[in-house]
Amino acid sequence: MGNKKAVVVSGGTGGIGAAIVRELAKEGRQVFVGYHRNAEKAEQLAADCGDRVIPLQVDVRDEGSVARLFDTVDRLLDHEPLDALVNAAGIDHYGLLQDLDMDHWQDILAVNVTGSFLMVRAALPQLIHAKHGSILNISSIWGARGASCEVAYSTSKGAV
Repeated sequence: MGNKKAVVVSGGTGGIGAAIVRELAKEGRQVFVGYHRNAEKAEQLAADCGDRVIPLQVDVRDEGSVARLFDTVDRLLDHEPLDALVNAAGIDHYGLLQDLDMDHWQDILAVNVTGSFLMVRAALPQLIHAKHGSILNISSIWGARGASCEVAYSTSKGAV
């Protein structure tokens, strides 16, 4: 992979994540795009950005999936250091709190909060090896202020 600065971006096919991936690729960074379900969108993003972008499937809610992602990144980097992690993965629910079921509530927290934790924890060995690694967790103004009909999202982004 050479001496390009290497970055992992979770949620790399979403609006904010994809914009970050495009900018990092323009800067000449090696970008590993973590996506969960949308392989087609990840492949298109990689095609648009060139060989600097490599899509990798990950479920940020699953510790094993996250570990496999970073094992793959380490192998592709030939054990060279990872320079940064961007946690942009996130899901929301728009609606009244009384209409939010427990499964959806837990899924939002699992992706937005636990997913960020698992990604950071798994990235730390490679970031420490770099001796200058950076972590960027994407939150939201709603995490600080709250938003009507966005209780679960606001709660989760406040935790991030």
